[in-house]
Amino acid sequence: VKGTKGRLDKCSIGIETCAYGPLVEKKGKFYAWPKNYSSVVIPKDRVCSLERDFRGFHHYHAFSNEQIAAMEALLTVLIKRYDIKIQKSFDMTWFDYNEAVITNTVPGIWSHTTVRKDKYDLYPDVRIIKMLNRLAAKFHKA
Repeated sequence: VKGTKGRLDKCSIGIETCAYGPLVEKKGKFYAWPKNYSSVVIPKDRVCSLERDFRGFHHYHAFSNEQIAAMEALLTVLIKRYDIKIQKSFDMTWFDYNEAVITNTVPGIWSHTTVRKDKYDLYPDVRIIKMLNRLAAKFHKA
């Protein structure tokens, strides 16, 4: 993140999840890589259409259920191993850019989209929020 002199990189763990990201619909087909949208067609059953646009796009390459399960398993291990203090709950605003996370080096689980306005790796998918809330419940037992 620009202007942090690597401060966030030194106290965070990056996880990459493979997907094409934002898609463009043209004549009923969904294309990846919007700047050159004639190259990769994504099947309709692999498209997540959002209720509201996110960062200028309405459609995203959907994560598989297996990817979300693997993300949950990996996060569980990392939270335990590194004693990561995670949020008590998550909602759709979690995907939004949040400068306070950068400025205050707020501990927790955050997305690339939280700290960079130019990233699209995670999009507002209710399945991600449900998964994060399962983790929150698990690690914030009363």
